[in-house]
Amino acid sequence: MYSFIELKETQKRYILAIMERFDHSSSEITLKELSEYHDTMLGERAKTGLKLGYPNWLITNENKIRKSVYNLPIPTQEEIDDFNSGNTKPVVNLDKFSPLLKKTIEEFEIEL
Repeated sequence: MYSFIELKETQKRYILAIMERFDHSSSEITLKELSEYHDTMLGERAKTGLKLGYPNWLITNENKIRKSVYNLPIPTQEEIDDFNSGNTKPVVNLDKFSPLLKKTIEEFEIEL
């Protein structure tokens, strides 16, 4: 499952928008809720200028809890403060890579 710190900046903004606009603080989100939230935010796009795409990254099998229910990576207050301060960069989870790629990254000391 995804953690907030692993997300890209646009993905983090999407999560924070859901939390702020819809007072969603649960770590689970249904497909129906996600669709409703997204439709509402698209309607507000003209007013706010907020550009967003449908969060296909969120509804993957890896992130699935049960049928039509997905993990929503709710950030801690510290992660929100870090994001708002601009001091963050995504953390890459090397466990998701193949052993050969992990070894190459470590061997050549590649920063991710």
